[in-house]
Amino acid sequence: EERLEREFAKQKSTLGLDNQQTLITFFDLFDVWIQLYRLNKIMNALEEVVPVCRKRGDQFKIKAIQALSFTLWKQSKFSEAVKLFHEMEELVGKNAA
Repeated sequence: EERLEREFAKQKSTLGLDNQQTLITFFDLFDVWIQLYRLNKIMNALEEVVPVCRKRGDQFKIKAIQALSFTLWKQSKFSEAVKLFHEMEELVGKNAA
């Protein structure tokens, strides 16, 4: 966790938040944080990350929306999470899986 946090902070300051490698590192860190239930850390980071990812409009947009919706769900903010789940469904389509 600490190594990824340092790496993310360094990449954010040197490469910028909109950099692909920075975002890859963030989502690796997100996976660690969610396992450790660091929901406040996640929400603080997502406040910066989600707008950048939405602007990019690529795979990171979907990943950011998914991360935010899942985190909100974990915080029992179900109505907010459902709206994002529907947004994600519009982006990727319905799937029987």
